[in-house]
Amino acid sequence: MFLFDYHGSSDKGAVEMNRKEVQAWFPLRDEELQSFEQAGLYDHPKAENGLMEYDDKDIKRLSLLVTLTQIGMNMEDIKTYIGYERCDIDQKSKKVLLLKKHRQALLEKLHDQQKCIDCLDMLLYDLQGCCCKR
Repeated sequence: MFLFDYHGSSDKGAVEMNRKEVQAWFPLRDEELQSFEQAGLYDHPKAENGLMEYDDKDIKRLSLLVTLTQIGMNMEDIKTYIGYERCDIDQKSKKVLLLKKHRQALLEKLHDQQKCIDCLDMLLYDLQGCCCKR
C-alpha cells in the first residue's frame, strides 16, 4: 500500500496531466476515476480537444482520494471528509474525529485478525505435536 502525497509542481507553472498520465501516477482504473467524478468528490477536469485535463488542484484532490481509499475508507466517509474540506468554516476537528474513528475500526479488525492467527497457530501446534510423537 502506498500513501500518495502530491504537493504540486516544483516549478512556478501549473502542472496539467491527461487521464493516462494521471493513471500512470496513481493506481487508478477508469471506473475508479469515474466513480470519484460521479460522486462529486472533485470538479470534472476541463476537456481540451476531447481529452480530460487534470490541473494541480485536481491532482492534489486525487492524491487525497486515493489515500483515503487505500486506507479502506468507504465512499460515504470519503464524501463526508471531502464535504468538511469544502465548508467555509474550519472543520479540522471533524476531520480528525473521522480519521480517528476509521483508525479505531482498523485496529479492531487487526485485533480480530490477530485472534484468528493465534487460533491457526494453536491448530498448527497441535497438528505438528501429534506428528512429532509418532
